[in-house]
Amino acid sequence: MRKNTKLRVAIKRVLNRFATRLPERPRYNPFEILIATIISQNTNDTNTFRAMEVLKRYGTTPRKLASTRVENIAKMIKIAGLQRQKAKRIKDVSRYILRKYDGDVKSIIKLPDELVKKELTSIGGIGPKTADVFLAFAKGSDVIPIDTHIFRISRRLGIAKPKDTYEEVQQKLQTLIAKGKRASGHLALIQFGREICKARNPRCVSCIVKNLCPSSKYFIQQTGFS
Repeated sequence: MRKNTKLRVAIKRVLNRFATRLPERPRYNPFEILIATIISQNTNDTNTFRAMEVLKRYGTTPRKLASTRVENIAKMIKIAGLQRQKAKRIKDVSRYILRKYDGDVKSIIKLPDELVKKELTSIGGIGPKTADVFLAFAKGSDVIPIDTHIFRISRRLGIAKPKDTYEEVQQKLQTLIAKGKRASGHLALIQFGREICKARNPRCVSCIVKNLCPSSKYFIQQTGFS
């Protein structure tokens, strides 16, 4: 089997299995998606959703958060960790949207994808993954955001090289995932990374793509299982 064919089969197998096993997620408006993505950095979904519940009770509009002290935002999202750093980013992005778009996130959504990404990543602390999550889940663009799980899976499967940039990994993955499936593919791959292709002690023995993964033999040998 040719390499690209093998990789497509592996990715399709993961997406088919895990896209049907995704946990239910809260419904957020476009601005809340952006805020939740900032909060989600270096924490799990449970802590992200709990922090968002507190923040939503307070008010999650650019105008409200732009006028709130960083210390107060930090207290509300403390459960998600790195609260001071994230609170500053939340305030900065709120002020930016309020100042440039009068608080109307829909004005950003109407821009071409490249400009949306350029706008968002010009704000301190907002990287390409956060911008792509906004594009995929707020605007409905056909992109796959790349997080640490997806970086790891891509390297282990041989899709990406260890020193590939964010954009290089994204481009390679998007050639393997059917159009219209990239946002759901992002969620499915993350779930696969959490359950099976873990950073430590990956469950290669029970992995549905172990026969297609060049890294599985190494990990299986390490554990002594076959």
